[in-house]
Amino acid sequence: MRQHRLLRQPPSWCHDALSSCSSATSQDFDASWVSHSPSPGWKDTARLIVAHDLLNYSLVDRCRYTQNAAIFSKRVAAIRKACQRHCDMVFVDAPHVIEVPSTATGAFEQFDSAAVTNHTEDTDPALIPRAWWRMKEQVGLSGETQLIYQGFDQSMAFLRQVIDNQGPFAACFGFSQGAAMAAILGSVVERPSLCVAFSHPPMKEQLPFKAVILIAGFKISLPDKLYGDGLEQNQKLTTRSLHVLGRTDAIVGEDRSLPLVEAFLNPRVVWHDGGHFVPAKKNWRDFFSSYFQNLDDPNDSLVPNPESSNENMEGPKI
Repeated sequence: MRQHRLLRQPPSWCHDALSSCSSATSQDFDASWVSHSPSPGWKDTARLIVAHDLLNYSLVDRCRYTQNAAIFSKRVAAIRKACQRHCDMVFVDAPHVIEVPSTATGAFEQFDSAAVTNHTEDTDPALIPRAWWRMKEQVGLSGETQLIYQGFDQSMAFLRQVIDNQGPFAACFGFSQGAAMAAILGSVVERPSLCVAFSHPPMKEQLPFKAVILIAGFKISLPDKLYGDGLEQNQKLTTRSLHVLGRTDAIVGEDRSLPLVEAFLNPRVVWHDGGHFVPAKKNWRDFFSSYFQNLDDPNDSLVPNPESSNENMEGPKI
């Protein structure tokens, strides 16, 4: 079986549901890896770091998301299989365990999720929901409301350690909150001076990504310098970017996705006819496979867009 890897079990200091987040460096993390047996020649393929999305619990809207590396890897299993000749996908668990409202059964069957709400120290890590950050509102000194991305700095330090220990990586692939994080990761790998966690100490082997693949990605309201906006001449990000957006996405609409597209110098935008999910019908599997196969070619226009499909567009189910 083709290898894909899961990074699990972040340090115990993260297991506080983000009730208090302090600064951290990459040395604070002790990560372990769970992987399948590799097939011959897997080291000759491009290695991708993959960031999952966040669980969003809503009884009213019936929103459903995957929420950790194990569940996301299952959701995109068809894509993994189609691309296995061209890339080695490394699925990374976000470092923050999140607490969500309990249900009668302690699981999220109604949200098409295997995650559990009543997790304990003995719970399988593959069932625990995680996040890259939690967004909260905070009233500033002048009375204005500010958005705080709690846990973001810890996630950046965590990803720096992943790159140091498991890299170098050729590209980054993310969905929803994971895509937002993947875009920032692409930015700071391209320009390490934008983030202390990536500039000190300097990275030894990791080069700018050959591409960032952003599914339902959005730009978050952090300092604009993380996207290059604060630099002289307002330089945009030069890392090759693929933005896959859903025409009926009610979670990440154009008002959120297009500002991220505009942060890149030469973005490629490909639309699908569905909502908030990673498209995985055959035409899309073939597209992703061809895209990764041609990752070394700077002219990604040689990879044609997915052919239109008459199939009902739905997200992959576990």
